[in-house]
Amino acid sequence: MVDTAMSFSLGRYVLDFQEIDQSQVAVVGGKGAHLGELSRIEGIHVPDGYCVTTDAFRRVMAAAPSLEDRLDRLSRLDPDDRDAISALSAEIRGAVEGIPIPDDLAA
Repeated sequence: MVDTAMSFSLGRYVLDFQEIDQSQVAVVGGKGAHLGELSRIEGIHVPDGYCVTTDAFRRVMAAAPSLEDRLDRLSRLDPDDRDAISALSAEIRGAVEGIPIPDDLAA
């Protein structure tokens, strides 16, 4: 089992599957926690991998321009207006992809 408090005191934003267990759902999400658990079961092959933590995500998003207005507009679009949904979704995707990742986080 991983000491989550210790991981974050070291400023870790990425955890290998082998470092993750079910107690860390809040740290890596449900899928990440399940992959960590599965990677420990003999006979089940889980490719090597890692999870970016929710703290890393929050840190990046805190420095990002607000997406609230765009997400609110998206929620009000007519579900049948595929062109408008596609255009606004592309705008949101572009904004997310343009968010700079701090150097220490990228490292």
